Amino acid sequence: MSHSEYSTTGYASRPAALYEFRYTDDEADTIRFTSADHDVAVGGYTYTSVPITRDKISDDGNPDDGNALNIEITGINPLGDLFRVQPPEKLVTVKIRETELDDPDQQVIATWSGRVVTVGWEWPWMTAACERISTSLKATGCRARYQRQCRHVHYGTGCGLSRASYEVADTVTALSNRTLLTLPAAAGFDDGYFAGGILELDGIMRLIINHTGDHVTINRQLLDLAVGSAVKIFPGCDRSAATCDAKYSNIDNYGGFDFIPPKGPFEGSSLV
Repeated sequence: MSHSEYSTTGYASRPAALYEFRYTDDEADTIRFTSADHDVAVGGYTYTSVPITRDKISDDGNPDDGNALNIEITGINPLGDLFRVQPPEKLVTVKIRETELDDPDQQVIATWSGRVVTVGWEWPWMTAACERISTSLKATGCRARYQRQCRHVHYGTGCGLSRASYEVADTVTALSNRTLLTLPAAAGFDDGYFAGGILELDGIMRLIINHTGDHVTINRQLLDLAVGSAVKIFPGCDRSAATCDAKYSNIDNYGGFDFIPPKGPFEGSSLV
């Protein structure tokens, strides 16, 4: 029988929801749950049985429906561990599928897909608030702004600089509060050279908010950061034309408007 025939035949229907939470492209970072009362193997993957429920999925024909879908799971689970200390660094996607347990063909239909936005805790449950990924397409992006400082993202498309060309590899020799690092290679550059730049550890990035000598301060902690960690640091930019020209020789791509008049020509009000 087809999946629809199973689902419309009351005596033969034993539906089970399949939940897949994916953190990275690595299979080891994929978490799978099922609403069935036992573990279910479908398509070569095992879905672990946990107490789990969700809101009703609205099928109103609008693929951009921005309403959150709340998934409630018992608090002790691998997904909860991922969010327990601090939100994960990367996007966590979720796919919900359904299958019939008595179907020998293990037919699966996709019912919903999106991403986890936030997680709330009310013991013994955790609630994952999710939204369709397509909702991000409705947001209007920031267009070019008329402003004094450069409007481009440093190392971004408009900036045009290659981040790899400015990479400095270093090893952490001392660490305080997981935010103040001692990096010997940083001492070879003028104070402030890396301020506003990036510190990268295993693909996870932090903003460098201060650089003095061999001391570099990042904006928030990195849990895996430790003495001996191999990191990469990249210089920052203060978004001024002078820095763009002198530090990067990139004035042709400068995105600021330095000569905005301080007063509006018609109303006399400030434009800045």
